[in-house]
Amino acid sequence: MQDRFLMMQAKFDSIDAFNHIVERHQARLYRFAYGLLGDSRAEDCVQETFLNAWEKRKNYRGGSVSAWLMTIVKNKCVDQMRRRQTIPLEESQLEKEQLHPFQSATMHGTAHNDPETEMGTKEVRSALKGCYATLSQDHRLVIQMWLENLKYREIAEVLQIPINTVRSRLARAIAKLRDCLRIQHTELFSSEIRQSGKISK
Repeated sequence: MQDRFLMMQAKFDSIDAFNHIVERHQARLYRFAYGLLGDSRAEDCVQETFLNAWEKRKNYRGGSVSAWLMTIVKNKCVDQMRRRQTIPLEESQLEKEQLHPFQSATMHGTAHNDPETEMGTKEVRSALKGCYATLSQDHRLVIQMWLENLKYREIAEVLQIPINTVRSRLARAIAKLRDCLRIQHTELFSSEIRQSGKISK
């Protein structure tokens, strides 16, 4: 059953329909919140999101349910982030599949570099964690949504910015991560890449 149909049922006070929405989206919302808050507050943030969504269910006017929920959780997270200046990305959430999108940005797309060995190390995860913490709030938001496979139009809807701004903001965020790794963690790159002159301090 499609999200929109379930949400229309929820608007008419169907708790069962809303529970299906919760089951479908809670894991993604939690990963997103955890990526921004980095601690147990993510769980509270997601719970507040669904409570708020239930309270505002009659305000749903169609469109992507995922983007609607992401907008709510984003606002909850931003409120939390404003109360705390430093938002660390927990190393435990930097899974191999999340790191993989950065491989081409940090390793220059070298085909013979194995992501399992190059990007799956504890050192790289720790380095990426540190570099991620240097990003602005806007860049962290767009990175986290991208990692959750939201489409550009959905990210634009959630952040209320043009799609072209999403693209440029994501590109800048990845570039900043790449440059941080280049400058501060040159030793993590393969000797071949270092010797090629592609990375310099």
